[in-house]
This record gives sequence, C-alpha cells and structure tokens, in this order.
Amino acid sequence: MVLGGAGFIGSAICRRLASRGFTVTAIDGLLPRTSGAAANLPAGMKNIDLIARRVEDVAELPSMLRGHDSIVDAMGWTSHWEAIEDPLYDMELNLGSHLAVIRALDKRVSGRIVYLGSSHQYGRAGAGPVGETQVMAPLDVQSVHKVAAEAHYRLAAERLELSAASLRFGNTFGPGQPLTGRDIGLIGTMIRRALAGEAIQVFGEGRRRTVHFAPDLGKAVERVMAAKLSGFTPLNVPGQHVLIDELAKQIAACAGGTVRHEALPAADGAIDTGNAPLDCTLFEKLCGPLQLTKLAEAV
Repeated sequence: MVLGGAGFIGSAICRRLASRGFTVTAIDGLLPRTSGAAANLPAGMKNIDLIARRVEDVAELPSMLRGHDSIVDAMGWTSHWEAIEDPLYDMELNLGSHLAVIRALDKRVSGRIVYLGSSHQYGRAGAGPVGETQVMAPLDVQSVHKVAAEAHYRLAAERLELSAASLRFGNTFGPGQPLTGRDIGLIGTMIRRALAGEAIQVFGEGRRRTVHFAPDLGKAVERVMAAKLSGFTPLNVPGQHVLIDELAKQIAACAGGTVRHEALPAADGAIDTGNAPLDCTLFEKLCGPLQLTKLAEAV
C-alpha cells in the first residue's frame, strides 16, 4: 500500500514496486496544491489500483492496513514557502493525514511501515555529516510538522509493537517532476526556468545539497521494506551531495539556458539548512549499498 501514491514521489515508488512484481494499492486524495494526479500512474500497469480518496474518508482503512505486506506513507505537501503562509493547511496534510493512518493501526498490522520524512527535519546541523542521532531543530513550518508526524509513528511502533522506518532525504527530482505552481522547490524551479529559456538563478557561493533521483528513492524504499528491522528505525537515504551550481549547470546543459549567480536573499538564508551531507552508514549497514544513477544521466 502506498499512501499518497499518485503524487510525484509516491507514484515513483508505485511504478518501481509494480515493475518488481508487487501488487500495489495507491490511496491519494488528489488534493489541491499537491502533486497528486491520476495521470502520474501508468494506465496500462494492471497491478496498480488507485483509490482516489483521502485516507480520512476510507472507512475500510484499518482492515486494509492489516491486509498489506508493506505500507508506505508518502503523503505530504512539499511547498515550504506556502506552508509558512498557510500553516493550518500544512498541518492538515503533513501531520493530520498521518495521524488518521496511525489511529487506524493496531497490533494485527504485520507489514513494515515506511514513512517518508525529510532531511529538513534536522535544521541547520553544522559542517560534519549528519547522522540519525542528530538533534532535530527544524527551521520552517513544514519541517516542524514532519518532525511531529515521525514522532507519532515512533510512539505507535513502540505502543503497538510494530515495525516502522522513517526515511530522511533531501531534494528529489525525476519523471513526473512538478513544474507548475508558485512553490515547486529548488530543482523544479531550475528545470522550469531552463525549459523556458530563462537563466537559472543560483543564490550564494559554494552551497551544496544532497539530492535524490526519484527512481533511486523507489529502490531505497524497496530495500527498507525487505530489511530485517524491528521497532522504530530512522534512516538517512543515500543521495548525491552536489554543488547547487554544478546541478544548475547540468540542467542548463541538458535543457538549454544559462546560469546566473546572485546573492542569497535573507529570507532564504533564514531557512537554509547548510551544506552538511547526510551520514548514510546506518542505511548501508541495514539495507546494503544503494547503486545511484549518475547525476548527468538522471538529469
């Protein structure tokens, strides 16, 4: 089961699992201002069944949770700036919807639960690699709600003796990348500007990000589903730690356009998480090394 399965990342996970022979149930409310769209799921792929309803409206959710081998919670709203402007909507999507799932869990749920968290939960973590034990100090509204949702999953796993993992990862791009709307994230904005023949803006000097290719993220979820885990396990997901400038140049080389450097605006600097890479040692120990698509190929 993939909750939020018609969204950008959720649909990438659905496609990966379906291609590997899984029968997939996707539940997605296709809500406004999210990337949820039925068109993200291949119409010809017979082993994906889409239930186009909010989880809150699925009366049979408790029995469905008990009837699946794995449950991937990929629900969420990924608009950082809009979340600051509309924190109640963000709380509804990045916390409330997950609580509806957690309330439907009981000890009869035997499948692995995989919650898609965020590396933004750590906040500004300093220069060294960021491990899972790093104290979380989120810098924006969305990250606050992601921290809270993860904490609820941890409590549920302990109380109900379930196996649950929370995946912490950064900026993601790939097929189905949202390119419309006001707040589509760093990479989506770069791609949109390049495709429009506009200069890609790179703010600041020497800034880095850990980025993830959506199909690789699908592989990571499959690995976590199969790993021997018990209780609650937070995991940093391997990605590529790249200069934002280099990523912009790769996009410009592929889609056209140029790269323009500008000073980092104060508002962006206030929620900037810094250049620290993720320490993914624990993921590799528990799930094995993850073969990542080369950046140029992914772009």
